[in-house]
Amino acid sequence: MPHSGRLPALPLALVLTATLAAPLAHAADRPPSARSALPSFISELTKQRYDGRSDDLLTAGLGFTGLRGPMPRAADPDRPTAAELRRQAIWGSAGLSAGSGGGLGRLYGPDVDRGQPVPGEGKVAGVEYRAVAGTGAGSVSFVVQVPDDIDRARPCVVAAPATGLGGVHSMVGTVGAWGLHHRCAVAYTDKGALSHIRW
Repeated sequence: MPHSGRLPALPLALVLTATLAAPLAHAADRPPSARSALPSFISELTKQRYDGRSDDLLTAGLGFTGLRGPMPRAADPDRPTAAELRRQAIWGSAGLSAGSGGGLGRLYGPDVDRGQPVPGEGKVAGVEYRAVAGTGAGSVSFVVQVPDDIDRARPCVVAAPATGLGGVHSMVGTVGAWGLHHRCAVAYTDKGALSHIRW
């Protein structure tokens, strides 16, 4: 059945995640011809690999220390780059605007797993796919993050739809931290009510 009006963001994100993450998890035992093709409703798709040092899935290269600092600024505020916009969005997703009383670094965050500290700055290496489903006013953007250490024996996906008017990276600092710490792929959607940001 053809889509009408707005596309359902969460089901689309899960379809793309299943399309991308499952072949990655089983690439060694499946020939290229057996891998899934992208759904026809995907109008744009980009892929970026993050090394977990200079940039990463969970902190955009800032690390826990950088997330606790001031919001990162664009070199040219009038013409921010895609990487700068992503870094600002992920910084905002950590919940720093609520202050340290919100539990960042104690109850949740890139340096905490199940209430226990994790080593390092919380950076996670992996691949991030950014996609747009549909076109024009009915389009929806979403992101799928696949960590390098995804559990290949039991691959899992955590769905993280945006809340309120949040953008596609608005849940990285909370739901994303949990999913990536548990070696799962994480699928994020935007609200589906605003035009997507073109990276």
